[in-house]
Amino acid sequence: MHFFIEMGQGIIWKSAYHVSTSTLYSCTLIAGIGAGGYAGAFHYPTNALDSDPDCVKDMDLWASTLQPSQIILVHALNVNTEFVAMEGGTPVGDKRGLRQWALQKCGNPPTVREGVHTGMELTSAGAFAAGKRSYLESSFSEISKVDLSRKPAGHFLDFGGYGLVGKNRETG
Repeated sequence: MHFFIEMGQGIIWKSAYHVSTSTLYSCTLIAGIGAGGYAGAFHYPTNALDSDPDCVKDMDLWASTLQPSQIILVHALNVNTEFVAMEGGTPVGDKRGLRQWALQKCGNPPTVREGVHTGMELTSAGAFAAGKRSYLESSFSEISKVDLSRKPAGHFLDFGGYGLVGKNRETG
């Protein structure tokens, strides 16, 4: 089973789960691991650091709750080949701003990766990873997906318990 979150949503849980997001065109997946076996992910919408103070508050709440010791930023990849033309990629200003934000929240420089179909995982062995879904151990099957994109922020007891922060900024 894996959780699916949309732009502006963050999730924190404690156990072996994995998270995916919608296709990254210009957004960034922020993944973190904190103390006590907690892990989390936040789907950062493009330009939120400069234009959406409520989203930044949600990011800060996510980070203060998780207290990450490690952060991985997975930026959208600018894909432009003879087979696929997907203009975009995470803007340079967001890359710089998110690196600074992550350093401030974590105290360590973030690991940086790129991808389009991205996810993060915390395995039962405690391994933490984020990046292209195809490079991760977990199965990101549609059958096992739990879509949280329409759920409000709060604490939930289903699926072993998890917390959601923020809101889906794709649908408002």
